[in-house]
Amino acid sequence: MDAWMNRYRAFAEGVVIMVCPVLLAISLKKVDLNSEEHGRATPITMLVVATITLTAGICPFLVCCFSKRFSRGSSSSPHTLTKLLAPLSSTLLVALACWIIYLILNNWAYPVIGAVIGLCSMIRTVKYFRTSMGDAATRDEEYSNELENSLDFLAGITALLFLGLEGLALEGQIKSTKIVQDRLTTPIVTSFFVCVVDACLMLVETMPPHNITSNLIEIFDLLTVFSVSMVIFFIMYSLMKLRALLLIAAPFLILLMHVFHVAISGMSSNGTDTDGAPSSSSSSEEHKPASLELSKVTFTGFLAVSIPSISNGSLDSGTECFLHLAASAIVSGLIWRLLTHYKSHTTITAVANVASFYTHLCVAIATFPFTIMAGKALS
Repeated sequence: MDAWMNRYRAFAEGVVIMVCPVLLAISLKKVDLNSEEHGRATPITMLVVATITLTAGICPFLVCCFSKRFSRGSSSSPHTLTKLLAPLSSTLLVALACWIIYLILNNWAYPVIGAVIGLCSMIRTVKYFRTSMGDAATRDEEYSNELENSLDFLAGITALLFLGLEGLALEGQIKSTKIVQDRLTTPIVTSFFVCVVDACLMLVETMPPHNITSNLIEIFDLLTVFSVSMVIFFIMYSLMKLRALLLIAAPFLILLMHVFHVAISGMSSNGTDTDGAPSSSSSSEEHKPASLELSKVTFTGFLAVSIPSISNGSLDSGTECFLHLAASAIVSGLIWRLLTHYKSHTTITAVANVASFYTHLCVAIATFPFTIMAGKALS
């Protein structure tokens, strides 16, 4: 029960962050959905879909809470209906993303591709329910900690990416000139596909297949970091072209430090009996992954500065410096979090510490251009 409850909690938190801006944008009239082009039914339908998505995403966690309170000793998810709500919410998330990109780009190609990806996710869900559910709990227990860490990571990042998609879409809605549309098209399309794929991966990890393996979970984690990096790169490329390639500096430096520590540990282990494994006392300690809060705040600041800069078509040296530092902090922060998913090992811990230092250093330096930008805004 605890494994299901923790996964449903992470899923619910991600859905809330993703859907609430849609409801706010409609209720505060930040988008014009009442024109003749969209029809009178569009805003009402989108509001209903967003509400159902939000409710279906939260209810599984609430049902688990009640079930844990009133039914003792059960290790499975409480009801079949509960297991149907998460796929419903995930499907509607994909539908919302398809709807948003169609309203902005007025092109059916991208929603159709997104719908195909969503259909594959639905087929996988049907196969999940058709297979035997008896050994699901047994399989869940084996990788429960890895799944919870990975899903928490994936849900937090997907929520931020969805916010980025909504921000890009809102900017395109407000400043709907052809020049602005051209600048925003590549970041919007990239964000859309990443959001659709990550929403489907969230469902896979919330309701994992019975043959889930540790390697598959690690692939999902790596895919998440890569997808975020792609979105950041294309946003920066829209602003500064090839100078956006400086984004790879952070992972390159961390990779160099990893190679260095592997070489050092290999040399120190020659001629000794130790294998570099952690001591029994350290391995028995509670292992918790690094917090994502610093990366979330930095990513929010990155979006707040970069999206208006794309639509305005202007980028001064201070803003560019801030974006480079913020982007490097985000990527290195995600790598830091990813490295702490695994149990403590001398090399992994050393590289994670390097990634942590680099993340905090970039954020600290980024405060200077950010302060200058704020001062210019005040004057």
